[in-house]
Amino acid sequence: MGPGWLINGYEVFGWSISGNETSIGVVKDELLFRFDVGAAPLWWKCAEHVFISHGHIDHIGAICQHMRKRELNDLPPAVYYLLPQLVEPVKELCRIFSQLHGRDLE
Repeated sequence: MGPGWLINGYEVFGWSISGNETSIGVVKDELLFRFDVGAAPLWWKCAEHVFISHGHIDHIGAICQHMRKRELNDLPPAVYYLLPQLVEPVKELCRIFSQLHGRDLE
């Protein structure tokens, strides 16, 4: 996962490469929260709650990949928190991803 910062008992870590990918994680005890999903490294699969700040591809581009990795590792679906205007486009993105993959995302 890489080094992070310990802030009042919360471990905060992540990275951002402007225009390419952004992903921030916060860990407290057994909980892992993720903010933005511009990349989906395998260790992020445990994030049960994912908050998306906005619809730019470097912040949301790996959302389907995150869903699929959770499915492949027998994890329940995560909860994704999106701005209302992103809900339908993300559903469409997942539909297309499923069509390409040949299997529906859970």
